[in-house]
Amino acid sequence: MFVDGNEQASGEIDLSASRALPSEINAGTASVSNSGTHTIEVVVSVDDIESGASRDYQSFNKGASFAPLVVVLVFAVTTHMVELSLGLGVFVGACMVSGTITDGFKTTLDTYILEALASVDHGFVYLFALFMSGMVGMLERSGGLIGITDVSTLYYIVLML
Repeated sequence: MFVDGNEQASGEIDLSASRALPSEINAGTASVSNSGTHTIEVVVSVDDIESGASRDYQSFNKGASFAPLVVVLVFAVTTHMVELSLGLGVFVGACMVSGTITDGFKTTLDTYILEALASVDHGFVYLFALFMSGMVGMLERSGGLIGITDVSTLYYIVLML
């Protein structure tokens, strides 16, 4: 395995007993000391035939993981829109992981939203939140929320006496 052209790990698998190729190969682990874009390349050789694959990865300093959190907090405090703030935090994190704004937008939609909606368990959570917010909205519109607070205030006063 090569990281930015420098060999980080190597290994061998003995195929003399069986010429069947394994279903997976552990390429080892690699670490980088600085942030930025790094190219990781894995080369597999069988007899005289070589095959390889490479991909670019982003690495960040330790403090960069707080950026989406700071964005969520600042946006939620200034706009009082928690759902939109959380969505913006997911978008900022996806942009950091994918490397560009357009790839971050695509990753936000297909990985973090569509895959979450495809899960049955997540669907139940969304429905519960939707129905609960609908019930609170109906109570607030009908004046029932004020009645509930008035009754509960009397109950708490009696308990304190």
